[in-house]
Amino acid sequence: MNWIDYIFLAFVLYMAIKGFIIRFSGAILGSLATLIAWIAAFLLAAPVKNLLQSLFGVVSWLASLLSPAIPGTPLQGCSTVADALVKCGLPQWAKGMLGRVVDQGYTVSTTGDLISYWVANTIIVVLVFMLLLIIIGFFTKMLVERTKLSLPQEGFVHDFDNLLGGVTYALLAFFTGFGILAIFAALFPADVACKSPAGTYVSQSFFGGLVYNNFLGIQTIYGSITRLVLGY
Repeated sequence: MNWIDYIFLAFVLYMAIKGFIIRFSGAILGSLATLIAWIAAFLLAAPVKNLLQSLFGVVSWLASLLSPAIPGTPLQGCSTVADALVKCGLPQWAKGMLGRVVDQGYTVSTTGDLISYWVANTIIVVLVFMLLLIIIGFFTKMLVERTKLSLPQEGFVHDFDNLLGGVTYALLAFFTGFGILAIFAALFPADVACKSPAGTYVSQSFFGGLVYNNFLGIQTIYGSITRLVLGY
């Protein structure tokens, strides 16, 4: 065994302990809470952004700050966003996109004004999404903690939950570790890999060879080039 195996085993042990602590039910509930938070934030980001724009004009305000820094072609005789979109000379797909997001009351004098509004719209949506993710994630985490407290805190069910969580996380770490080794195996010198049980398994066994040659489709090209250049 060498440093490859020590790092691999330390990773598996760490994940097993983590799984044992949070338990299998905790892992499932935590994953479900995270999924709910992401979906809710994704669905609510645009409506909340529109509400902030209608109440406080935050997108228009940010666009007015960005507009001087974004170059654009002057637009003559434009009194509305619709007029600007007709005369701006942008591709049709860009006109359609800007027409959906730009506030019709927004003052437009250059193509830069249109683009700055789109940039501001994107920034506000991203910020709203992140804020919603934090808020919703906080409440879903609290719900998970309350749910976990309602589960048995001792006895066979509790112990089995701990054990199952540890085993599940250990197996997850095991396969993830082999996948990582498969990606970077080409960077290990041959004498290091052959003295490592984990490295040998990745490069020589049926399963290891399968992963080594196909994991994420990465190894085949750069691995051969690396061996050729470095003489492995």
